[in-house]
Amino acid sequence: MPSSVRRYRLFFVSLSLVLFAVGSLAGREIEISARVDRDQIAIDEVITFTIELQGATDFPTIPPPSGNDFVVVGGPSQSSNIQIVNGAMTASKSVTWRLAPTRAGKLQIEPITLRVGRQTYQTPALTVQVQPAARSTPSRSMPQAPSRQPGQPPPLGIFLRATPSKTTLYKGEELVINYDLYYQNVRTYARQKLPAAQGFWVEEFPAANNPTVTTEEVDGVVYKKARIQRLALFPTTTGELQIDPMVIECEVLVPRQRRRSQFDDFFSDPFFSDSFFGQSRQEQIESNRLTIQVKPLPIEGRPPSFSGCVGQYGLRSRIDTLVIVQDQALTLRYTLSGSGNIKAAQLPAFDFPAACEVFEPKITRYTVRSAGSISGRVEYEYVLIPRRTGELLIPAFPVAYFDPLTQRYRTLTTQPFRVTVLPPKEMGVATTSAWRKEEIALLGQDIRFINRQAGEWRRIGATVWQEIWFWLFNSFALAIIAATAAYRWWSDRLTADHLWARRLRAMSIAQNRLRAAAAARSEAHWEAFWGALDQTLGGYIADRLGLPITSLSPGEVQHRLSERRIAPALVAEICALLRQIETTRFTPQPLTSEQSLASELAVRQLLQRLGRVI
Repeated sequence: MPSSVRRYRLFFVSLSLVLFAVGSLAGREIEISARVDRDQIAIDEVITFTIELQGATDFPTIPPPSGNDFVVVGGPSQSSNIQIVNGAMTASKSVTWRLAPTRAGKLQIEPITLRVGRQTYQTPALTVQVQPAARSTPSRSMPQAPSRQPGQPPPLGIFLRATPSKTTLYKGEELVINYDLYYQNVRTYARQKLPAAQGFWVEEFPAANNPTVTTEEVDGVVYKKARIQRLALFPTTTGELQIDPMVIECEVLVPRQRRRSQFDDFFSDPFFSDSFFGQSRQEQIESNRLTIQVKPLPIEGRPPSFSGCVGQYGLRSRIDTLVIVQDQALTLRYTLSGSGNIKAAQLPAFDFPAACEVFEPKITRYTVRSAGSISGRVEYEYVLIPRRTGELLIPAFPVAYFDPLTQRYRTLTTQPFRVTVLPPKEMGVATTSAWRKEEIALLGQDIRFINRQAGEWRRIGATVWQEIWFWLFNSFALAIIAATAAYRWWSDRLTADHLWARRLRAMSIAQNRLRAAAAARSEAHWEAFWGALDQTLGGYIADRLGLPITSLSPGEVQHRLSERRIAPALVAEICALLRQIETTRFTPQPLTSEQSLASELAVRQLLQRLGRVI
């Protein structure tokens, strides 16, 4: 395809996208909404408050919520989204804050007012029911557990608990550990180091930037709970293994100390535990140490094809062709997929037929950490070269793995393939020397084919500034910007300058009134007909001169038009017609249809003559 054709196609595609965007956003109604993630919380919990704006082309700055019932403890976090579906564009923006209540009871998030263009919008007021915190002890600090077991609360109002999915498992079996932070007054936290786990292969799950916060009661005290880390560990040895604590650094809020006075009961209210009334300090928190018992894999029933895979797996086999020429290369792929330690999973050594030459496989691994366990796949890609003609049988090979759920070994079997190897002359190919290993090794980077189409030639030193499509596209973009600015100026002046708007719309309003008069004449509604003619001529003069129509009499019209130095003959003709319309309108005997039509034509002609002089 010539380069000029491709450039013009690119131009028209870009032009279509711009037109779709402008057309879909124009005239779209603006929608604003506000929501909270929960409408019932405890006094020591936080809620997520979100405002979403849809349909606007220019998003305004959204102010934070105000009021005395909630304080902003996080945010704002913003996100924008633009979608084009079937030529229709939708644009939206959402802003999120994390709010903490200042007291218990039925609290309200006040409405937020936004101004988009010339319109003002307001979010609805939201009501949240806040329950008082449960108090099992008058102290605000974390209670001591009787025996202080690992992972139980220290006296800082915060602790980190490591919870393993199991404490006894097989070698190579997946162990998931959740690290949950229990706290009451914590502003921020940062992970210092991962736990040392000698004898384990460690994989990290993605950590959320804003973990979900729930509440949990421990020893009669309610804490906020956030899952800050999840690890997957695969034991590589057996016996009793230790997992060291995880260490994090937290900014803990500590209430200010006061001397004992008669106001202590008043200041013990939860409201005065807020960060505004306290100070913060940095504290290092350690999780509990874990002891894991790792059992060896059973010897009984272990198949010879077992290569150490532990988990749940599936196996798939593929070959690129079943008919090939002697000394040509073919590709054989085996894919082992499932849940387990994919980085350590491997296939056993296969014994391929002696009639083909086999090269070392290319191994590719893909790991997925988004689910509740580690999963993925490993691909083995073999390159085979048949050295003899005839039928080449690639047999089925067993692949064994240990399933810890059933505590049994399972065996998967690859698919067998029968490959027909033809002499070179039967495929119409000239006899050449056989492929060598060095040539096969270069297949991934050497020239694979010759492009028979002529490439695109470009003059040395040519730039995009010399292309006509570049200037056409940018000129069109500037024209759209100028048209948008002109339309904005036009609409703003129509709104601000009422006299100017009346002058612009005077003729169109007069034409509408003339059509109404013609309809009344055809139905012989004479009172409506003469009233419409009077409003047509008098209303046009009032709109063009900026006068109220109710105060215009024939004498006032003559005075105003004379001030504008309108020809006296035209002024006299206008005033005469206005008097005739006024007299005929209230005459008991209406004029004939021909006389009424003549009056209507006279009004039309006067409007055209007036349009050229006022």
